[in-house]
Amino acid sequence: MKKILGIAFAIVIIAGAAYSAPVNVGVVDMAKVSEGYERYSSARKDLEKKKAELQSIVDQEEQSILQLINELETVRATATQEEIGNRRSEIERRDKDLREFVIQTNTQFRDELDTLQFRTKDEVETVVIEISRKLGLDVVLERNMTLFTNESLEITNMVIAELNNRYKPLPPVRMNLSGNSSGATSTPPTAFPSPAPAGRSGNTGWPFTSR
Repeated sequence: MKKILGIAFAIVIIAGAAYSAPVNVGVVDMAKVSEGYERYSSARKDLEKKKAELQSIVDQEEQSILQLINELETVRATATQEEIGNRRSEIERRDKDLREFVIQTNTQFRDELDTLQFRTKDEVETVVIEISRKLGLDVVLERNMTLFTNESLEITNMVIAELNNRYKPLPPVRMNLSGNSSGATSTPPTAFPSPAPAGRSGNTGWPFTSR
């Protein structure tokens, strides 16, 4: 729907130009901007790296829990009811800790990504507006909203160059999973680095691209 509206809007502008003063049009490829804008692309890669590291922890803990389940099945025939109960409680506790950890990790990742996209969206829009005014443009369209674009209308490279010149890379992301604003991180699932005492609970796309 966005793309249809964008094309229709472009047609109205061009058609209007035939009956009035010429309209100066510029075009920006936002997908290309997302790749070329180092402040955004490096921060996004850093977030993805942190998420992959946390996923590795989750995968290891899942394997540990599966091993505990297999061990329980192995000793079930000879173990006492108390031992079986203790093993089952340990499995349930660690499974609960893992689920909470996954929820917190996913929530934090989405929050960090939303913050990054909101911040860089304002930066890109600011630069696009400034360049458009300098060039005397009346309208700037997004490239994927047009059927055809003459390369002479492109201002994408100018936007990318100005963004990289003006805004420096962001500091590395620190995933805060503590549920507070202190910046301290929570303990990963209880198997890392060591089991916690029984009874304790442990703790996608560029925003300017039309879909």
